[in-house]
Amino acid sequence: MTDIIDLAQAREEQLRADALAERERKAPAAALLPWPRDCGHCGDPIPAERAEVLPNAALCRPCQTRRERPRR
Repeated sequence: MTDIIDLAQAREEQLRADALAERERKAPAAALLPWPRDCGHCGDPIPAERAEVLPNAALCRPCQTRRERPRR
């Protein structure tokens, strides 16, 4: 007989698989494009190394740094 923990684990696996499938389905078309993509601020290409670490990066590193820097 299957116990409640096995049932819960099976349900968790199914929910995770469903969530991942939904995420894939809703992925923006831009995320599927090959690199380089262009920075949304300056227009320079976003380096492939940055894309590997941050797949959804919309800004190049200098522009992102400027955006995160506190204003004085």
